[in-house]
Amino acid sequence: MVLPVIDQLLSERKRLVFVFLLTDERMTFMQTLKKFLEPSEYINSLDARIAEKAKMLAKTETDLPGTVRRFFYFVRDQILYDPTEEQRLLRASAVLVFGRGNALGKACLFAALCRAKGVPAGIAFQLIKDHKVLTNSKQATEKWHAITRVLMTDKWLTLDPSLDRHFALGRKFFAPSFDGTNDAILPAKDWQGAKNYEIGETSPAFSDVPYCFISHNHKPEFEKGVISCVCDHCRLRCSWVTTGQYSG
Repeated sequence: MVLPVIDQLLSERKRLVFVFLLTDERMTFMQTLKKFLEPSEYINSLDARIAEKAKMLAKTETDLPGTVRRFFYFVRDQILYDPTEEQRLLRASAVLVFGRGNALGKACLFAALCRAKGVPAGIAFQLIKDHKVLTNSKQATEKWHAITRVLMTDKWLTLDPSLDRHFALGRKFFAPSFDGTNDAILPAKDWQGAKNYEIGETSPAFSDVPYCFISHNHKPEFEKGVISCVCDHCRLRCSWVTTGQYSG
C-alpha cells in the first residue's frame, strides 16, 4: 500500500517535479523519510495498542488532514498534561495506557499515532519564555518545550498537542488548535491580550527522543551557550546555539 503522504507527493500537481529528482537525491530523501516512519524506542508505533487506537481514531476520516487532526485533538485533550511525569511516561504506549504525560511524552504519542497510519512524524524542541511563570527577578521563565513535527503533503508542520484545554482554561488562554493545514503552537497572548508564551530557538527534528535527554535527566549539557547532542546510542549529530533548560 502506498503511504498517504507519498501518495500525495506524487499527485498530478507535483508529479513532474518529483520525476526529475536525481536518483541519489531521491534515495537520500527516502532514507531520511524512512527514519520518521519506522517505529523507534520511544515512538513505538508498532505497539498493538498504538496501532489499534490509530485505526479507531482514523476510521471515520476520509483524508490525511482529517486523520492527523483527529490524532492531534485526541492527544491534546484526552491525554492529561502532567509536567511532573518524567522517564516513567515517555514511551508512546505508556502515555496512551496511563492517559497522561508531559510535553515530550505527548509528543511521542502523537508522532506514534501518525506513523501507525503511514504519516512521517518526529519530535523537536522549542526554547520558550513563559510570561505567566516569573523568576525571582520578575523575568519570564525560559525552558525547553517538546513539540511534534509532522509531514503533511510536502510541508513539515509544527504541532503542539501538549497543553490540554482544561490546563489552558486555568491559565486563561486558548490551547493550540489545528485546522489540518497550518502549524499549531502555543499562543503568544492570553484572553486579555497579556503576554503568554514567547517561542524562540527550535531544534532540528528527531526520529526518536535524543539519548542525552534521558541520560542527563531530560537536561542536555550546556557549554558556552551551546546545546550539543552527539550520542552514539541514537546516532545523532546535531547542535544548535541557545541556552535554557528542558521542562516538560
